[in-house]
Amino acid sequence: MPKIVRIAIFSLQDQIRQKSFYILLAACILLVLLLRSCYSGNVVVNNQQIDNLAIAWHASKFAFHLIAGGMMFLTALLSMNIFTRDSQNGNTVLVLSKPIKRSDYVLGRIAGVWILVSVFMFILHLTIVIIAFMNTGDVLPEFLLASVICMINLLFLTILTSLLSLFLPDVIAAITAIGITGISFVSDSFYLAQHSGMFRPLVSSAMENNVSIWQVLWPKTAMLQYYASSFVGDSNFNTKGPVHPLVNICFYILISYIILIWVFNRKDV
Repeated sequence: MPKIVRIAIFSLQDQIRQKSFYILLAACILLVLLLRSCYSGNVVVNNQQIDNLAIAWHASKFAFHLIAGGMMFLTALLSMNIFTRDSQNGNTVLVLSKPIKRSDYVLGRIAGVWILVSVFMFILHLTIVIIAFMNTGDVLPEFLLASVICMINLLFLTILTSLLSLFLPDVIAAITAIGITGISFVSDSFYLAQHSGMFRPLVSSAMENNVSIWQVLWPKTAMLQYYASSFVGDSNFNTKGPVHPLVNICFYILISYIILIWVFNRKDV
């Protein structure tokens, strides 16, 4: 276990040294700070003034999805070259020349990137909680629970992008991983829109219960994020298919990691 921890720490330090990380970090922080104006606006619906607490709930939920989605994009960018860069600069040979298993090396590198992006996302979500508290005086502890759930999506993106990078060029691997996530968001968002109160009267019962096999089997990154956001504001959550999105993503994490280890063990270094 100490070997895995040392590799994870090395992975953290390696990512922090990248200039692109600081550029993306500054952009995310700036975006979060710009969201402060959403908590102080005057909103009138049906000639009635909406109180700041209701505005804070909606603004916080919007910020939650924006941060969680942006962090999945950032995760793919940071994960696309963790193994190829090590192979090019000789770090892979240097590390594996020591009494370290390849599986420990892979786990340590994956853990380092995942911990970095997870902590980063948690800090951004915590910042939203603090901004909401400063403007409304209300604490949103559910926000942090939802953030922890979304860390599972980041783990899946880290493993998936790393696996694809062993077969594809780095940028193509990141685009493919983001594309898989994008398909999930389009499909799941359309499904949830069909079951929302606004569109439900327009949807027939046959169409409402019609779920394709590929939609059931596809990685439910978006549905897991929607499930996490249901804790923010206690909104209803309608899952698609018989399998809960948490089980779905955990299954893909396990399968992707097993394939990643299998491929890397047979890879020349």
